[in-house]
Amino acid sequence: MPRREANYHNYTSLGPDEMSSSIHKAALTLLKKNALTERQYRSYFGMNKVTIALAWKLSLAESTYSDFPLPKHMLWAMMFLKQYVSEDILAIAAGVTPKTLRKHIGLTLMKLAKSYDAVVR
Repeated sequence: MPRREANYHNYTSLGPDEMSSSIHKAALTLLKKNALTERQYRSYFGMNKVTIALAWKLSLAESTYSDFPLPKHMLWAMMFLKQYVSEDILAIAAGVTPKTLRKHIGLTLMKLAKSYDAVVR
């Protein structure tokens, strides 16, 4: 089984606690911190880690193994929506090129938009 497909199956089988833990680890890596409070989560991403994990789970439901978002992609999208800084500034913070950032933010937000009907009825 290719590596990306194996990761997809690993992520889709996670429970809520493991998903929150994956989000938390990605946030610590992204922000280069040892710990984050709930207030800091809301400040950086606009919501707490449990809500981000639930949104990530919804985006995984709309994904295939070839295009699923990683936890860091969800965090990039949430930072983009919350802070609304330019792509160049956010790309520097994420340690990627603006093109990579734009690709993953766009895919993640499209998957969240597709899952809208599952949440709002």
